[in-house]
Parts: sequence; C-alpha cells; structure tokens
Amino acid sequence: TVVERLGLESGGYITSDGVSESEDRSTEKILDWNLDVIDIVETEYSLQLTVTFAEAANAAVLKFLYGEENVEVTETGVYIKKKSREMPSSAIMFDIKGKNGAKGRAYGDECQVASIGEIAYNKQGLIQYEATIDVLNDVTGVYLHTWLDHRIEAAEPEEPVGP
Repeated sequence: TVVERLGLESGGYITSDGVSESEDRSTEKILDWNLDVIDIVETEYSLQLTVTFAEAANAAVLKFLYGEENVEVTETGVYIKKKSREMPSSAIMFDIKGKNGAKGRAYGDECQVASIGEIAYNKQGLIQYEATIDVLNDVTGVYLHTWLDHRIEAAEPEEPVGP
C-alpha cells in the first residue's frame, strides 16, 4: 500500500473537529504609467493544517509533534523531551471516511509542526494534542495532495499518482 511505501505509521484517532485546512495567498498589483493594473503577481503562499490528535501515547504522533529524537518508547510507556529546537519536516497523511462509504485522502510530503496548543491533563478526558502544521511544497511544487472519492461504497482510495 501507499502507506507502507512511504514508511508512514498510523497516528490513530483525531477528534471530531477533523482536519482544518487554511490557505493564505498574498499578491502585488503591477501598475502602468496610467496607474492601471497590468498584472498581478503572487508574492507569498502558505498552507496550514490544524488537527487535534486524540492519541496521547501513540509514538508515531508524538514523534511527529516533538521530533523523533525527543521521543523514547520504553517497555512501560513513552518518554517525551519537550525542548526548544528547530522542528524537522516530515510527511503526513490523513484518510477520510465520509457517509455512505465516501472516502478521501490528504497527503503532505513536507510538513512541519508550527505550534502545539494547550494540553489538558485531567481525569475526565483524553490527553489531546492540537497541532498547527505548516505544509511546505514538495519537489514537484505541490503543497498538499488531496483525493476525494464520493462513490457510494467506494473502495480504498486509488493509489495516488505522484509522491
């Protein structure tokens, strides 16, 4: 499968808020002598994902959030070192299950955790990690690959073409 080929591990459950995608594009208008717009050029583009992982002790999630070198899996649990450092980029993929068997997949090859929200440790709920993730463009110039299959009782999303 594509997951095995890419060496990805399951991040388990995310909360019912799902994955939010936000695009930001800045442009600059080029004017001629008469102050008429003759062209518009893109000066900046960014894409961010926001997701809340509901898997407190999932090593794959913790390594994505805090960096592989900062997470140690032991026989009794997981040890996390939270420290200031430049986060490495890594791939992320979300499989989406819709109603009536509709499916989708979103894949980013170069993703970097920008921030982790407040983490509540309490007896009445799950430990959750809300993460804001910057998605960078891959070698083909694509930031996020998204496939949607809305057929009733759709099969596994087809193998993506590309990375």
